[in-house]
Amino acid sequence: NGILDNNVSLEYYDPLPGHFDPEAVFKASFRSAIVRDGYAPKQNIVSSGNVNLFLGDEINTPVTTTTTIHLKQGWNLISLPIQPEDTNIDMVLNSIKGKYTDVFAYEDRWVYKSEYMNKWFGDLSKLEAGKGYWIKVNEDCSLTINGIIAKSANISLKQGWNLVGPLATTGKSISLDNLNVQYTDIFTYEDKWVYKSEYMNKWFGDLNKLEAGKGYWIKVENNEEQLVM
Repeated sequence: NGILDNNVSLEYYDPLPGHFDPEAVFKASFRSAIVRDGYAPKQNIVSSGNVNLFLGDEINTPVTTTTTIHLKQGWNLISLPIQPEDTNIDMVLNSIKGKYTDVFAYEDRWVYKSEYMNKWFGDLSKLEAGKGYWIKVNEDCSLTINGIIAKSANISLKQGWNLVGPLATTGKSISLDNLNVQYTDIFTYEDKWVYKSEYMNKWFGDLNKLEAGKGYWIKVENNEEQLVM
């Protein structure tokens, strides 16, 4: 027999007595559950969605969550600490619809979506975790994002300036001492520029960590550095 606890709907093919099949297929929808095979509890799950389970399987499905980023009137340098369920820019920014006028990303060149005279221009079509964005809002507001917590991300950095942001899995902040790439400058914007920069083998500035939800300019000397978040 198969038992799933806590907000679960379950279908399974129960083998006839004497014909137990460890590959019996379970179909389940759940939020938080414990899988049991009739003898001992299996792995704790925090998840959502529809999956196919096999008795004895170790289950590893994406964890969904909601995060909020507080924006101030004017320009804000942000990042998405979780991967949106739908990366379409209109869906990601739906909670502040009518309150933003410009969104810019940097990918070798500026990519943007801007409103002028009640018309939208630009080719920025999606927003993703791990990338940084400039966003301009016409009033203080809160951006609410529904998405998936990524386990980790390898962000490819190109020689020169890159616009990135940390993921929620790293916690609220990452010490700059723990970054795995060789950088010369990191800048963020919080009403003013905050930075850490190297010049003549000396470091300047008071930036000491990366925080989830904020965007950062990072400059590297080598091409294709892999920033692990």
